[in-house]
Amino acid sequence: MEPCFKVHDVYDAESYRQLISVGQQLYEKNPKRWIYLITGAFAILWGSQVSTGQLLVDWVLRILLFAAAMVLVAPCHRAAQKSARRMMERRSMESGGETAVPVSFSFYGDRFEMADDYGESRLPYSSIENCAETEDYFLLFGSRTLCYLLPKRDFRLGTPEDFRGFLEEKCQKPVSFYQVD
Repeated sequence: MEPCFKVHDVYDAESYRQLISVGQQLYEKNPKRWIYLITGAFAILWGSQVSTGQLLVDWVLRILLFAAAMVLVAPCHRAAQKSARRMMERRSMESGGETAVPVSFSFYGDRFEMADDYGESRLPYSSIENCAETEDYFLLFGSRTLCYLLPKRDFRLGTPEDFRGFLEEKCQKPVSFYQVD
């Protein structure tokens, strides 16, 4: 049986950067909500200790304290996220990213296959939890810690445009687009 699509990749620094960026966006599921709740609760508790003896002034100070805490959350969260991304990229590269492992993928009607220097794997499309796309890659997440990277420039059989529809049909999941900085 001939494959419908074939992709060959060599995982490199750019592959890891795309993987980490999309993985963070995909699995974050609105963490700011929790950060805002925790920060807000802390600001309210801390604000309850403020007492000038005048009820109106106390409430104005508490509201200002709460507002200041909420304004500071977003930039702090973005800075922490960028720092974590850089650290993960560094660790990925230190743990083998620079050894550039060649990987080949073949996509059939009922399964996909992956082959590298360590062996071959045959997997059903049901093993894919999430399908993502960036400007340069398709990313197939088997779990939070397992991802298959498919560079659009390295399709040997088929086109990236046709592959998107093929994935949505076989995985029965939408392919979500993610912007990577």
